[in-house]
Amino acid sequence: MNVDLIPTRNDNYVFVLSEEGSPEVAIVDPSDFAPVESYLVSRGKVVNTILVTHHHPDHVGGIAELKAKYNCRVVAAKQENHRIQNVDHWVEEGDEVFFKTNRAVVLETPGHTLGHNAYHFADHNCLFSGDTLFSIGCGRLFEGSPKMMMDTLNRLARLPEDTVVYCTHEYTLANLEFARDLEPENEALKEFGELCKKRRELGKYTVPTTIGLEKKLNPFLRVHEAEVKKAVNLPDGDLVDVFAEVRRRKDHF
Repeated sequence: MNVDLIPTRNDNYVFVLSEEGSPEVAIVDPSDFAPVESYLVSRGKVVNTILVTHHHPDHVGGIAELKAKYNCRVVAAKQENHRIQNVDHWVEEGDEVFFKTNRAVVLETPGHTLGHNAYHFADHNCLFSGDTLFSIGCGRLFEGSPKMMMDTLNRLARLPEDTVVYCTHEYTLANLEFARDLEPENEALKEFGELCKKRRELGKYTVPTTIGLEKKLNPFLRVHEAEVKKAVNLPDGDLVDVFAEVRRRKDHF
């Protein structure tokens, strides 16, 4: 299974899943019709399946037009059945979704929204995390609680460390700036920041990331570390309180 990225809006990514030799593709979180359609037409592809992580407009904006043109199947979280239109298949925790011969397991990942799903293609060692886990960050808590998001992220952190994570926004440089403010002595953060800056200067993406890299660098997966606790003035704090304070500071950074 191949994965291509389509940049849309200011910082969104739409993901295209394909198999060698087949014109059919799956689309993850089509934010807009026009850039996705341009990609499809230029490559002679047609949409078989759309996987939706959550209900926000910048993740569902292209669904109606894509479905109207390609009569494709749309998959979304059962918990979102009152908020997402044009869905054929409602899924929940543990359900399997197939795109041709490729199998994804649905992971319920609440926090950013209550009905957020991620799609784990274990056979291909990749995860489509939507707005839950970002490169060096996590989604804002629009609907969930700090504990809910922390539990979700800790669950994702238990996936194999070489799992490739496709997150749907190009937030890495801003996230790195915040992470380095919390852990200024973390040399790995400095080195990764320089690498990402060069990639962006060359017009390249900083996505995808990996679970292993995030465990080393992402402050939202490092709230147990003494330096992170100290940085938010909670050296002996409960981990949920530390997580909540890290998220609060990021919101106002």
